[in-house]
Amino acid sequence: MNSQTPIRTDVMSVVCKTLTLETIAFEEDLIESGLLDSLSLVQLMVALEEEFNIRIEPEDLNFEDYRSVKSMSEMISRLSPLTPMTIHNWV
Repeated sequence: MNSQTPIRTDVMSVVCKTLTLETIAFEEDLIESGLLDSLSLVQLMVALEEEFNIRIEPEDLNFEDYRSVKSMSEMISRLSPLTPMTIHNWV
């Protein structure tokens, strides 16, 4: 992960790669649009954990965190091992 790249850009890249999309809007609802199903949710969760070096515990799984690139970026900011100042500058 490049520290010069905003989290949302990296999240968007992971989402597009995982869901095989060319592009997606920052606030597009992936669940409502049908782009995210139960299998792709698990794949996306694993991809985000690997990209951002975080751990998403099953008991902490909240579908609202996966509704959009925006909500995933916010979730990663909460879970990231980076300092709050660094995270604030990314998002």
